[in-house]
Amino acid sequence: RCRIPVCMWRVLVPVFDEAIAFGPWPWQHVVRILLECVVVCFGFGVVFTKYGAPRVMAAFFPKWRELHLDADEKENKRSSSSLLFIVAHNGSVAIAALLAWFLQSPDLALRVFCFEIAYEVFDTYHLWGQIDAETALHHIASPMCILFSTMTTVDFRVLCHLMFAIDASGCALAIGKLMLRYGTLPRVKIYKVLFWVYVPTRIYAPFLDTVLICHNLFYMAEWPEWLRAYLWAMVMMDGLNTYFCYALMSRAYLRPAVVLPEDQTWGRILDAEARQA
Repeated sequence: RCRIPVCMWRVLVPVFDEAIAFGPWPWQHVVRILLECVVVCFGFGVVFTKYGAPRVMAAFFPKWRELHLDADEKENKRSSSSLLFIVAHNGSVAIAALLAWFLQSPDLALRVFCFEIAYEVFDTYHLWGQIDAETALHHIASPMCILFSTMTTVDFRVLCHLMFAIDASGCALAIGKLMLRYGTLPRVKIYKVLFWVYVPTRIYAPFLDTVLICHNLFYMAEWPEWLRAYLWAMVMMDGLNTYFCYALMSRAYLRPAVVLPEDQTWGRILDAEARQA
């Protein structure tokens, strides 16, 4: 009889015999770590998007600088530098969340989660003036979920499971957007891959972890005043994930003939090269 290894089962369903409580943490300790992470994230983000990302784009897409695509990207909400920073940040947070899980370290998990909040702050600053409603709701609800979790006794490995799923899919989505702009693969194929990445990481994992978190909250001796806000934030995040997943499904399967502005960037590159030839 085939048996799923215990480690694989924990990845699919993060339920453990003995829970390791994530909190509650003193608010002074959380604020101090959060401020440190904001400073580091802003410093790294500014340097990377201004100096590092253009070098990476020029290395992988030689025509990027020659054709002045940074001016052309004004049609898109996010520049290529911003997308590359998402790849670097989300990839690092996903790996760090797994490391905190492996090392059984709630303290490391706290720092990883605070760095995620720091990115939300940086991205809000970076998109100030052109942020849409969905992104604004995400940048409000996500930090709320993390901050409220520091006051709970939820098993920190459940939170690491959730953080890994969210950031790994975010990294994949940013790579997919870059491929849509500058890659050679058919756009519908890219959307299909992103959809099937989203289903387990933004639907299955977050909804399962929400149930596990709520199970812990409902068995608290007394329900705190912030519980309603925490539940609202989790429902909002799950709702946004469902909406984004539906958008990917629509572009991949339901309405694949609809062409979006970001899908046409590669076509403009080919046209410019033809004119130059």
